[in-house]
Amino acid sequence: MNLDLESVFILEDDVDFTDEFLNKLNDCLNELPENWDGIHLGGYSPLGSTVNYSLFLNKCFASWGGYGYIVNKKAIPIILETIKEEQKQIDTYIASLMPSLNWFKSKEKLVLHPPNQSTILNKWVDYKELY
Repeated sequence: MNLDLESVFILEDDVDFTDEFLNKLNDCLNELPENWDGIHLGGYSPLGSTVNYSLFLNKCFASWGGYGYIVNKKAIPIILETIKEEQKQIDTYIASLMPSLNWFKSKEKLVLHPPNQSTILNKWVDYKELY
């Protein structure tokens, strides 16, 4: 099925939105270059994996915690092709592709993962400590 969408907004089912989410999201979207592939709106990026791009955005080369991101339609086939060949969590797939994509991350976390039971770690996790 081809819906001819310009981009896809992907959220986990249990995210929290920050105050002024829509205004802050619009600020970020307005700063994206025409050739962007994706933007993370929360998650963890190791030291040195982002560089300043603009007032609201960092260029991103690695980020985990895929609980909120937007993918441009031209990057979707690349991600789907990679997923077919791998057996990892989706954020691990995308993080491995970020160096070859034009990926960004909001400087401020716009979506947050609330504390809850992690099915990956099999324990209760307060994600503020991780991200």
